[in-house]
Amino acid sequence: MFNVLEAAIWPTSTRIGTVIVKYYNLVLCCDICLYKDQHLWIRMPEMWITKEKKIRFVYWQNEQESKEFQAYVLKKVFDMLDLSVDKAVSFRQVFFRHRKELTNKKTKLTLNEKTPEV
Repeated sequence: MFNVLEAAIWPTSTRIGTVIVKYYNLVLCCDICLYKDQHLWIRMPEMWITKEKKIRFVYWQNEQESKEFQAYVLKKVFDMLDLSVDKAVSFRQVFFRHRKELTNKKTKLTLNEKTPEV
């Protein structure tokens, strides 16, 4: 029924990576997310309209189907990418550390540009 076509580590502030899943003839691009450094989950396609409201483009009719999908896809992703929760936590930490360094460099450049030379 399900087939994981590809998976990639691509950290952002909201996800660890992406996974392409085929369900019969339907192909979905889902996110691999980390919840409170405790467990990974697969986020189905969605879009936030406001801070309180989102549109879910794809979802399961009941919780049992969702859990089966999560378990199957995560097992495949773990095998394909040799991924674990510990590795996901480290990917997230590296992403945020790198982003902080870039922000600090931009701030320093901006301050130096505004400082008049004497």
